[in-house]
This record gives sequence, C-alpha cells and structure tokens, in this order.
Amino acid sequence: MAEFGLPEQKGSDGIAFVQHLFDISRDDAIYLIWDEIIEDNNIPKRLKALKSTSYNFTVEEKELTYELNYFRKAFINKPLLDFYNVHGVEAAKINNDCIFNSTEEDPAFLYKFGDNSFKTYRPLAVNKTRKFRGSNNGNVMEGWQQLPQKAIIFS
Repeated sequence: MAEFGLPEQKGSDGIAFVQHLFDISRDDAIYLIWDEIIEDNNIPKRLKALKSTSYNFTVEEKELTYELNYFRKAFINKPLLDFYNVHGVEAAKINNDCIFNSTEEDPAFLYKFGDNSFKTYRPLAVNKTRKFRGSNNGNVMEGWQQLPQKAIIFS
C-alpha cells in the first residue's frame, strides 16, 4: 500500500498518481505533466518561474542491442544504422533528470548529426508527441553527411 495515493498505485509522488490515473508509463506521465501544465502555461503562479527557466536536453548513448529487433522488420541491419550514426539511448535527460531510456517494450534511438545536433526517436511511444525530441537540429538535412562528394548523374 502506498503511503500517499491510492493502494494500487505504484509509487507515492505526483508523477505516480498521473501514471495511475491515465494508466500510462512513468515517462509518459512526466511528458503529460510537462505538456499539459508547463508548456501550455497552465502553471500556478508560484511555479511560473519554472516556465521561464531554460532546460538542457542531453542524451547518453549506448550500443544498439535489443533495439535492432525494431529495424529488422524493415530489413535494416546494424552496418546501415552505424553508417547513419544511429545509436541506442541509455538515458535522455532534461537538466540531468532522466525522462526516458530505451527498453525492449519502448526502444529509443539517437540520431547524431555532428556539431552537437541530434534527435531521439521512440517509434512505439503511445503519445505521438513523445516520439521525437532533439537539440540543435532545426537546420539539419538528414542523410546529407552520408552523400558522396561526387556521383554519376543519370539523365
């Protein structure tokens, strides 16, 4: 039994309550709180300072393991993923707080574009707004770095 909250609720904080209320993962509960309260500016006045605070989104990468199962369905192999600089996500963090990581049930991928530009992709995220997150990737043309310098032009 939880000390605070409902008896069948896992955990006793506000995030666990939202997770239980909507029957979603802890990561999705954090995103829901962020999207519904903070990003939409529905913050109580005493918390408005959080909205103006900048945040630092960082990702710790890991070697692809069980994540490869997702790409095998499309006949995409590890050498091709290596060529396009795709990695697994050990931990995605906002201001050093982990917001998600890659699991077998919810694989997460890191696409690195160089120059501190990257995006994360969670193809199986229940909430579509949770599928992509990134940093400094607004002007990135994905795949550009993999193009050859010269090529045969067919007409």
